[in-house]
Amino acid sequence: YTIGTHSPSLQNVFDNVATVCEVSSLTPKGSHMQMTIATALRRIKALKNTIGTLSVRMKATVLFDADAAPAFEFEKTEAERAAAVEEMVRIETLVAEKNATCRLDGGQGLLAIRAIRVLQELKSAISLYNELPTQPRDERIVKSETDWNYDTEPPRRMKVETQTRFLCRLPEAKKAEKIEKLKASFELLNAQLESFNHSTHIDV
Repeated sequence: YTIGTHSPSLQNVFDNVATVCEVSSLTPKGSHMQMTIATALRRIKALKNTIGTLSVRMKATVLFDADAAPAFEFEKTEAERAAAVEEMVRIETLVAEKNATCRLDGGQGLLAIRAIRVLQELKSAISLYNELPTQPRDERIVKSETDWNYDTEPPRRMKVETQTRFLCRLPEAKKAEKIEKLKASFELLNAQLESFNHSTHIDV
């Protein structure tokens, strides 16, 4: 991938990304370069950070005291941000296209785009089940006492015992088992997606 005449700030971002990428993740192919999806995702993350920094800088340089010019020029910052957005959207599109057409597990598994959605839902389900209240057994009786009996006329002070019966559709042991199964499903599918990301290339 040729960086060309990008601005210094974007050049620094790409240099930083290249530092953490595996050498084998960028492969020449004719006049283009290939990168793994894992590398592309790291680059997208770096570009998002750059866009955020440049957005803040634009707000700080668009209006200023004529006698106290800011350190950065608005027009240059605006151009740098536009270039970063264009780069990010292009790579995101390439990744999305690959995810929509390729399957995990050597082509035998789910479409990558479906796997990503399933992982999101598994994560949500794990969070939901962790938050559900539970109790040790299916049924529990809770006894309580009150000092006033309002069933008499007039109401008078006396000890009255009441019982509340609580039923639970997902006792502690079953809840723990359910969560472990969800976690196992998540870890298996996530491992397949990670393998896919590190072995599948896109042309940039």
